[in-house]
Amino acid sequence: LLFADGHHFIQDVIIAGIATFNQGRNFWSAMLILLTGFIMGFIHTRPTVILS
Repeated sequence: LLFADGHHFIQDVIIAGIATFNQGRNFWSAMLILLTGFIMGFIHTRPTVILS
């Protein structure tokens, strides 16, 4: 369940990053959003891997 939630969170953040990029905002702002999403998703999914 945690893994599914983490994966869904990563998808949401990727979509947000792409939307930011498509709106013509700073490229690095979009990269920062994507990077933050991957880090947060990694933190969210790790406990599931350890517990399972």
